[in-house]
Amino acid sequence: MFNEILWALRPDNWSWESWLYATFFILSLWLMARGRSAYVAIALAALFLLLESTYISSALSGYGFQQARKQAESQEVCADIQEQADTLDLKYQECIDSWVNLHDPKIKLIYIAEFIFRALCELLRAAAFLCVFAMLKNNELRRVGEVINWYRARAHHD
Repeated sequence: MFNEILWALRPDNWSWESWLYATFFILSLWLMARGRSAYVAIALAALFLLLESTYISSALSGYGFQQARKQAESQEVCADIQEQADTLDLKYQECIDSWVNLHDPKIKLIYIAEFIFRALCELLRAAAFLCVFAMLKNNELRRVGEVINWYRARAHHD
């Protein structure tokens, strides 16, 4: 598992999208260092989207599923199908996968954590878009509070 995570984080394995998120993250950190806290949402969004584009969450959930699968096999789940493994090897794997999905509580937690991670990525992406939009409309916005107040004024005005 650790090797898969390190492989995913290696820059030579990144797509152009990963490089774009890394660039946004570094640029946002630089602008935050210059006193523009409105870039916090952009930096967080870029970081989470960078992690998502490197498939770390998929590697972690795949590792968790693999461990649960090994545990199910050691408990001799689907043993009656395993006896006929010569002709039904695919059926045995399907049986193990179904059993793990239905009976292992860790897998459900992994799926929930992966869903929360992806939902957080999308929410941060939307927040970053709104921050950029607000800053483009009014280039004097430098703080998170100013961005929020700008949106409140627009919401009450419309």
